[in-house]
Amino acid sequence: MKRYLAIYGFACGFLGSLGAAAMYVAALRGELRIPDKPALITTILAVNASTWVLALYRPIGETPWQPVFRVTRIVAGLAKALLSGVLTLVVGTIIYLRWQTAYRNPPGEQAFLAFVMSVALLQAVFLAIYWAVRPENIFPSRWIRRWNSSNPLLVRAIKAIRVRKTRANRRAGNPEQVKPEKPGQRPLPRS
Repeated sequence: MKRYLAIYGFACGFLGSLGAAAMYVAALRGELRIPDKPALITTILAVNASTWVLALYRPIGETPWQPVFRVTRIVAGLAKALLSGVLTLVVGTIIYLRWQTAYRNPPGEQAFLAFVMSVALLQAVFLAIYWAVRPENIFPSRWIRRWNSSNPLLVRAIKAIRVRKTRANRRAGNPEQVKPEKPGQRPLPRS
């Protein structure tokens, strides 16, 4: 199952990279416009945020997935070079926007969209590399230690769901379904 999830995550990152690169070029050419409906922008941001929260959740102690590609020095070097190149593109776009603001007229819609698409391209490339070769093969170990710390949003959400389920079981009179969260822990107090 983890193998299929890794392939799916890599495919999403790869296809997202292609789409973001095409939209970046379209923004530079002036063919891309900001959507008129705020609901569409909000939906895109919500889907993007939920994808990242779910994709990067890695509980401590869980066995990691196998990378999609066999990791060699060449593959790791190409991944680092690709990530560095896209990061350079984002920085270059920021410098261009700053230069255009300082020495010319304020940047237009196309310049803003080019910046947004360069950040989307960076995210998509990172997602593809994340699933393709695993971060342990690319980044320094101190980054990985921080990375493996539990996600506070998901930890709180999971805990809230467990508390609600436990309370509902108690109200329904099903004490056999009320289990402590950890071995040796007392059940939650009744509310």
